Amino acid sequence: MIRIFHSTPGQKLPHQQDSVTGSIPFALGLLAAWLCCSLPDRPGFANEFPRQFERATIIHFEGEITQQQFKFFESKLKLAERRSSDLVIIVIDSPGGLLQQSLSIGERLRDVDWATTIAYVPQKAISGAAIFALGCDRIVMGENARLGDAGVIELNENFLFQYVEAKLLTDVVRQVRDLATSKSRSPDLAEALVDRSAVVYQRIAEDGESREFKIQYAEKGEDGEVEIEPEPPAAADGEPPWIIVPETRGNRFLEVNAAQGIALGLCEETSPSLDEFLGTLQILEPPLQLRRTTADSVIFWLNYPAVTFLLIVVGLVALYFEFSAPGISVGGLVSGLCFVLFFWSRFLGGTAGLLEILLFISGIIFLLMELFVIPGFGLSGILGALLMIASIVMASQTFVVPQNSVEVGQLSQSLAIVMGSFLTFLFCAWLISRKMGMLPVFNRLILSPPEIPTDSAQEHRGGKPHPMVQVGEWGVTESVLRPAGKARFQGRSIDVVSDGAYVESGASIQIVEISGNRVLVCPEPEEGSSDAT
Repeated sequence: MIRIFHSTPGQKLPHQQDSVTGSIPFALGLLAAWLCCSLPDRPGFANEFPRQFERATIIHFEGEITQQQFKFFESKLKLAERRSSDLVIIVIDSPGGLLQQSLSIGERLRDVDWATTIAYVPQKAISGAAIFALGCDRIVMGENARLGDAGVIELNENFLFQYVEAKLLTDVVRQVRDLATSKSRSPDLAEALVDRSAVVYQRIAEDGESREFKIQYAEKGEDGEVEIEPEPPAAADGEPPWIIVPETRGNRFLEVNAAQGIALGLCEETSPSLDEFLGTLQILEPPLQLRRTTADSVIFWLNYPAVTFLLIVVGLVALYFEFSAPGISVGGLVSGLCFVLFFWSRFLGGTAGLLEILLFISGIIFLLMELFVIPGFGLSGILGALLMIASIVMASQTFVVPQNSVEVGQLSQSLAIVMGSFLTFLFCAWLISRKMGMLPVFNRLILSPPEIPTDSAQEHRGGKPHPMVQVGEWGVTESVLRPAGKARFQGRSIDVVSDGAYVESGASIQIVEISGNRVLVCPEPEEGSSDAT
């Protein structure tokens, strides 16, 4: 039970005693009045707060509460602190979103001790948005705004949304009550935002200003629905009766409009628009308006599942092109761009850090070692692929091991995107290696199988003689050619490149072209095969 006082100018405050008479010097009376006006954060002073500020920052928080939105808010709040703002206004128009991020935003606002924080709600602050609004020093609502309905839901084993069990709800209730108490709001009303079995009763003092709240709990049936409404608390003789808060009855979460919010003390005032509210304040410098920038929008879309899928697929396919023709080329640049965009968006979105980037780079290094240093697809190649998959999955979420059904759902989505991307890449790689020569435009990106050249053909091509081998010489591959590898010619081991085909280790090959240190080979045609292939 908590008592909330709404003091108005000239009203005697609860801590003032009747013994204060004219016998006290006039100067002490002025000092006492000044002290009363300088304590806006104490209970009972909800309507007393400074109206004059030097520097204000306005953060526009719109849309669903996601990890990206949380990072956006956190960066803007830090910017407001760096510019020494003494007033921060959060313009909230949100249907809610992720629970943990909502609580974290509320705690960030609660702990701001360098500025006055005000939540302005022009239209709606529902669910998680209502929770984090409780962390502000004041809440101002538009005339038609709504605030509340913060029921907590999760995914069940059938991937259907349901209200959370009592164990998780208990912790949420504790955090929400503490958040409301820190700003002198009724913790009972705050609990009714998230618990539909909480029924709140109130009684109003004779002065019509102070209110007292008491919470009761309705009994639930087996289906979780409220069946029996609790009886109102008994009032002592001479005390006002307890009256139910209508918005908390009937198995529903507390949701209020502007008038109801002021009556219950959940908000301090109303204003038709942000401009009119700013007109009631005295701000020496023009306020800084912080909205979602182009970079913030790009980060949001790059975190969209479909875009993430395309980035991974295009990046892997371009990487395959680069491995097929070693050297800094278009494939390497495109692949690098795709994965830089992926990790950049995750880093600024708050789900990736240095560890994920290092794991991905390590995976690339292991694959390069497998292709060019350690012949054969073995431990190095498998470990490299696993490191790349793990880094992409970890960069898509804020946890490693899921702790609840919501995190299990996020992990399932991340795995589905990554595995789908890798399967699509494998199909594209097969298509490139087998069908590229028949596709328009793309057939120019690979070499056509050359005819067995003669010495005159070598002279016509202008190839330079190699110090160890010559065109037309036969040898055997020492490693798999994908397309580069090693081969042995008359006891000499040299680096060679196939004509684009995959060549197994131990296969018979023939040198078809020599250009500097680049030795191009062609596998021996299988019996019965046609030269037109």
